[in-house]
Amino acid sequence: MSSIFLLITSCTNKKVETKELDKLISITDSLMNKVTISKTQFLDSIYSLSGKELQNTISQGRINYKDSIYFYNLLTKTSRKLNDIFTYSHKEILFSQDVLVSLKEEIIENGEISESIKKDIENEKEILKLLISRTDSSIILMNESIDEIYKFLGDTFALVTPKAQVK
Repeated sequence: MSSIFLLITSCTNKKVETKELDKLISITDSLMNKVTISKTQFLDSIYSLSGKELQNTISQGRINYKDSIYFYNLLTKTSRKLNDIFTYSHKEILFSQDVLVSLKEEIIENGEISESIKKDIENEKEILKLLISRTDSSIILMNESIDEIYKFLGDTFALVTPKAQVK
């Protein structure tokens, strides 16, 4: 009877503490959310601007083609830049999250936290600190990209909703 008890207890999984990794994974989730919200807000700004008509406030609304083409090219360039920044940040965050999830799975599978896993967790903590900083920098870069558009507009240009064409 005691051998059956030993067999049953040896087959049951040990409960291993993974709260620390869960917290780190949660941080990657919040970083992903933060960068996604920022990208969405900035792209919404660009889309709202692209639906407007560019007018020159100094010369009675007339605008030359050079300025108009430059403005819409700037919108396109900024939109691409925002997507590139987001994609790069997104990949970095996902990679870090995948490593953390793999470490958690390894701990659960082994039933313990080995010394090498402890070192890996410490390394991931340091990487996560850098990732937090890089995510903040990415959001600043996105904001600066939008600011380029408003600098171009300055005091000379205004954006107005185009009038409906009357037939």
